[in-house]
Amino acid sequence: SPSIKRFSPELISVAELLSYLNETGASLSVQHKIFIAQTILKNISINDLYQKLDTQDKNTLMEILKTLDTCNSILKAFSRYSSLNSLAVLPEKQLHRISNDDEIFYVVTFRKNNRTVLLFYRDMWPVTGGLVGDVKYYKIALRHTDLNFKIVDSEKNYITGFQGVSLPPFLTMTLSPYFAGWNIELYPKDSNLFKNTANQQSAIYLWTGILVALLVLLAGFVAIRAVGQQIKMNRLKNDFIATVTHELKTPLASMRVLVDTLLEGNYEGERTATEYLQLVANENKRLTHLIDSFLTFSRMERNKQVFEMAKVSPVEVANTAIEALGPKFEDADVNFNLDVQKPLSMMYADKDGIITVLVNLLDNAYKYTNTNKEIRLNVYEQNGFVCFAVTDNGIGLGARAQKKIFNRFYQVDSRLSRRAEGCGLGLSIVKFIVDAHKGTIELKSTPCEGSVFTIKLLVS
Repeated sequence: SPSIKRFSPELISVAELLSYLNETGASLSVQHKIFIAQTILKNISINDLYQKLDTQDKNTLMEILKTLDTCNSILKAFSRYSSLNSLAVLPEKQLHRISNDDEIFYVVTFRKNNRTVLLFYRDMWPVTGGLVGDVKYYKIALRHTDLNFKIVDSEKNYITGFQGVSLPPFLTMTLSPYFAGWNIELYPKDSNLFKNTANQQSAIYLWTGILVALLVLLAGFVAIRAVGQQIKMNRLKNDFIATVTHELKTPLASMRVLVDTLLEGNYEGERTATEYLQLVANENKRLTHLIDSFLTFSRMERNKQVFEMAKVSPVEVANTAIEALGPKFEDADVNFNLDVQKPLSMMYADKDGIITVLVNLLDNAYKYTNTNKEIRLNVYEQNGFVCFAVTDNGIGLGARAQKKIFNRFYQVDSRLSRRAEGCGLGLSIVKFIVDAHKGTIELKSTPCEGSVFTIKLLVS
């Protein structure tokens, strides 16, 4: 080149060789080109030449030196080939690994205009890491996973990636068509990964099965309970209908017989007629009490029961309840005692509602005591509450019956032939009224010894 010629005469031959190389290079073999380049380097001092060249020629010279170095390595690596043309038979545009004991090369062939171009890639491992830089995206993609990868060529030679694994890969995938026969293999970082995953999956299946079983059992329990409740309600409804029919039929039948007797005149004297009329009046009261209980229960169920709250005297309420049952107690020769402990505060309550509570409790004490009936009503004040305690010496209640005694329609003796009258609504009505007053009801009972029902209501 002109820039070389102007430095010194000894460089002319070098310039001429370079020119000759450029002009005739297309018809020369690779070996000839390398020979000419080596001859140039033998006839000059590289340092002297480098100092006399301008920047552009310096770069050209460095490229020549790099090319020569690579070509020498290629010739050394493939000295077993009679000609590099033997590599030209490789498939086009596919990367192949070709190596000797010292170095590793990759070659790609390109064909154009009846010419074959061999592009060599020199693997500089471990200086540059070989092909690791070209597959860095695999490493980035798998960085936060439990997987390692390894790339092997068509002969299963290691290219890059994970080494030292003894287990077979669990997944093998081919690379692009430009890497003929090359595969990427995936390995778990932990040799127990699949075992641990299988154990986790088994645990998930186990707990899922247990959860499903529990849900099935729960659904079955709910269904059985719902069916049980329905059966219980149907039985309760049937018992209620039978009880109500029996309780209403008895006073109606008695009144019909007595009225028929009076109409037919089958009685002796005015005194007998008066007794019959008294019996009719008693049965009428009994029937009225039953109907009132049913109506109260109906209002309770529909939440329509209205209480008129006001200041009420506890003594007045107790006396009114006793007056309602006085004739019954006198006829049965009941030993009844009223014990009022003074002073007593006024209470804030519905007067008729509390009277109903006491009447029901006193009536139950009457019905469930046999001979020698002893009933006592205590009225006292304790810790800010007005208390009404009804005590009897009746049949008493067991622990099981005490838990159910306030349930609707519950009766200790549910037989239709029982001696005590009633339909099992009295104590449920008592509980409803007491709860509406924000009070409490307590029961203490011993079988065959009697019971004590205690009502506690807040003072006004």
